[in-house]
Amino acid sequence: MIKGLVALAIADKNEGAAEGFLNYQKEVDARKAKLQEKLEARMLAIQKLMISRGVSNSKVKTYSTDVATVVNRLRIKQGKDAGKLVGGSEIIINALRNDPSSSKTLKSMIEKGDKAMNYQLTPSQIVEFFPVLETTGGGTPSGYMSNEAIQKVINSGGLEDFDTFLKVLRGASTPASTSGTSVFESPFFPETKTEKINLQSKTFNDTLLQIANRQLNLYDEGSIERTEINNALGKAAQQDFSVLRDMFAVEAVDEIDTTIPLYTDIFKNNPILKDYYNTNITIKNVPQMIKNVLINDPSEEKRALFDKKYGIGASGYVLRRGV
Repeated sequence: MIKGLVALAIADKNEGAAEGFLNYQKEVDARKAKLQEKLEARMLAIQKLMISRGVSNSKVKTYSTDVATVVNRLRIKQGKDAGKLVGGSEIIINALRNDPSSSKTLKSMIEKGDKAMNYQLTPSQIVEFFPVLETTGGGTPSGYMSNEAIQKVINSGGLEDFDTFLKVLRGASTPASTSGTSVFESPFFPETKTEKINLQSKTFNDTLLQIANRQLNLYDEGSIERTEINNALGKAAQQDFSVLRDMFAVEAVDEIDTTIPLYTDIFKNNPILKDYYNTNITIKNVPQMIKNVLINDPSEEKRALFDKKYGIGASGYVLRRGV
């Protein structure tokens, strides 16, 4: 149309009008070229983000091996239920589905527990030792746009609008989905056997102190029993727990919670405490009529004979408990 007008102007020998129309055409073409350049730059920026998003998704680490390892550890190994998942394991498995990456951490904690306990944790122990503390769900992040939706905007020419361009830019940089988060409790497992034994001994000594102080309140000031306990506590204050152990260790065995990972084998591998544990077990199998003989005659001689036969501290345990 413009060319036709230019031709008409020339035909009318209006050279000024013809030049004006030509200049206008050049401006229009320049604006179109500039707009096209801007659109191409915007499309290039968006395409780069879409490519980057695709590469990132393809590089997302899979944790299928770690998940399979943990699930296998939750299966019963022997008996009629061998191969079945242990009770309570569904909570852990659901947490792993929500956040597969947490399987790597859980697997590492289980292996650390195996090493610390010096045996492979049972499925039941895994459920007990590593409860799920927290789970948060994943989903599609706000602002995400699929590749198809982005291409539709591009084809419609919508990128000319700056606000639309910013919206698409954000949509192209947002991942399609995010996984949830699962957190498992991390129980304390000592690194070495020596460290473990030391911690076990400290807990046992603390239990002895609690029992001794309870017993102390049962006796009158100045009584022989109260004096003996005070003397034992005085030695314990100097880090000599031998007297307290002989007095109350058999009872302390009953107060240690062996379901806690640190104390599961406290009486099996700790040489200091093993004898008191054996005495505790032995005493519980002694007929009541034999215990009654000691209860009816708690003389030093009878107590010494009883301890010699059943273990150090056995007589005190029976006399305090009566059974």
